[in-house]
Amino acid sequence: MHHLFVLACYLLLLIIPQSCHAQTLKSLISLSKDLENGSAKPTGNVNIIESSNNNNNDSSNVTTTLCYLPFLFAFSRHDATTPHNAQGGYEGFAALSLAMEHLNTGNGEIVSELDGINERCPLKFYTDSFDTMIRASTALNHIIDLTDRHDEKQQQQHQHRQQQELVPCAILGSGGSSLSMSTSTISSSRGVPQISSLATSVALDDNKQFSLFGRTIPS
Repeated sequence: MHHLFVLACYLLLLIIPQSCHAQTLKSLISLSKDLENGSAKPTGNVNIIESSNNNNNDSSNVTTTLCYLPFLFAFSRHDATTPHNAQGGYEGFAALSLAMEHLNTGNGEIVSELDGINERCPLKFYTDSFDTMIRASTALNHIIDLTDRHDEKQQQQHQHRQQQELVPCAILGSGGSSLSMSTSTISSSRGVPQISSLATSVALDDNKQFSLFGRTIPS
């Protein structure tokens, strides 16, 4: 399990009542185990996960349709040893993990519209974090690697690595405007949506150059 995913768990444990700890990120932890022990097959922009049934009386496999949303952000500085949290990356990843947990379990405690959505929506959501180290080159390498996973030849080369088999539904990140312009040029050209929570430049309104870029903050 990725160290930042574990950190997200710890952050959530600090703010959630102790009585709720047993349920915190339960679905994401379960999906992580399914990915370790099962098989993943990309279909379009989603992943079909085949895993063993946890019920001892049932030996059949369980099929899960997974929407993988990798999170690109600066978690450390250029030397990769000094933590960096100037823009709330760690808290953002914790919030993203909690949001996915509520989507996966139909928990409407914070957003009432999510109540029971797991019974109406067949998708499950999963994430992982990628440290850009405040470097455009590092962010671009991550984007190229993630979008290469849609290529059949690349998938064959990485069959032995479970995490490499996951194709992204969309990419979350990768920080401010300049970095997002560089990365979204590639992600858009390769047919993968990218969504930023920090990029505010009006240049990103160019739908021809950044055709699949979106943001949750005004320009």
